[in-house]
Amino acid sequence: MNKEDFPFFKRRINNREIIYLNSASTSQKPFHVIDAINDFYETYNFSYSENENNEVNEIYEANRRKIASFVKAEQEEIIFTKGTTESINFLASSLDIKKGDEVLVSELEHDSNVLPWQQICKVKGAKLKFIKVNNEGELDDIGKYLTKKTKVVSLSHVSNFLGTTFNISEIGKKIHENNSLFVVDGNQSVPSIKYNVKESNIDFLAFSGHKMLGPSGIGVLYGKKELLENLKPYQYGSFMSQKIETNTSELKKTPFKFEAGTPNVEGVIGLGAAVNYLNKIGMENIEYNNRKLVNLFLEKTDGIKNLHVYGKNQENLVSFNFDLLSAGNVSAILNRENIFINSGNHNVSLFHKKLKIDESARISFYLYNNEEDVNALVYVLEKIGKSFAKK
Repeated sequence: MNKEDFPFFKRRINNREIIYLNSASTSQKPFHVIDAINDFYETYNFSYSENENNEVNEIYEANRRKIASFVKAEQEEIIFTKGTTESINFLASSLDIKKGDEVLVSELEHDSNVLPWQQICKVKGAKLKFIKVNNEGELDDIGKYLTKKTKVVSLSHVSNFLGTTFNISEIGKKIHENNSLFVVDGNQSVPSIKYNVKESNIDFLAFSGHKMLGPSGIGVLYGKKELLENLKPYQYGSFMSQKIETNTSELKKTPFKFEAGTPNVEGVIGLGAAVNYLNKIGMENIEYNNRKLVNLFLEKTDGIKNLHVYGKNQENLVSFNFDLLSAGNVSAILNRENIFINSGNHNVSLFHKKLKIDESARISFYLYNNEEDVNALVYVLEKIGKSFAKK
């Protein structure tokens, strides 16, 4: 896990190195990924074709197999989208939610795992219900919320605000006993945790390439094959049909019937290269490094006055606030030291309202971070704590 593999870290501001602690928003890209995309443009930049023997098609499908293997899925269970937001919108539109159905999400969800369900429930006359989460990030017993009307439960695996992890395997077991469908937002978990969708008791999994060393504009929706075969596309266009007549059309099989329009070949290639890099490093090593740095940060900041950390049992990120200084100002002070974090509500609007705060500061670790990064961050936070301590 070497920063030298990432061109971003060769950059200097005022002749000083950059410390990047915002990978929960987007990750940096290694040379391996950038070179793979450049190689496509320089060498293979043909159009995706209806001809299955086209070289680009073969590369595209080889990367689909690679990405499927990464989460232990079958090739035909992987659909390429623009990202997690599009994946969840696709499911909200295609799962045939009817009047009287219920959809469950938690109070801790990213806005992109609330708004699509909220809007489809309004249109269809269904009901959106929220599973309570306490201030530490612990999910209430889902059994209290499941009813015969529950069609879908959609939850983040790892919170992008608190960093806490839901036990999706146990949750999924209860959901399936209720004959409901389980959708998982894996945006913060797939980049850092070894995945096996067949053992996780989930039906659908959404994640984005740019969170896991890949390019923007490419995402993945995993779905069980038997479920995908019964879904209708939520958009229509070229490359998805076998046959078109004036009044009807015959669609291709899964996953192609869900991928309308010219494919994002370079995005798929970049994501495939990212998966290669992650496999080389080892997902167990990435998870260990993230947790080690989170624990080190929590240990070293435990005595800082007026610093409030939200949640507990964080996976790869920590959110916090100071009493007398806004999160935006904390971020600005750190920026002047070449330490880049995130501030705002992190698109977790409902839980920020629950905590009665407008914003928070957030740090997030990934495979290119180390103990020196934590020490540099803590040093500045200690100075902030002393400078803005309550009188």
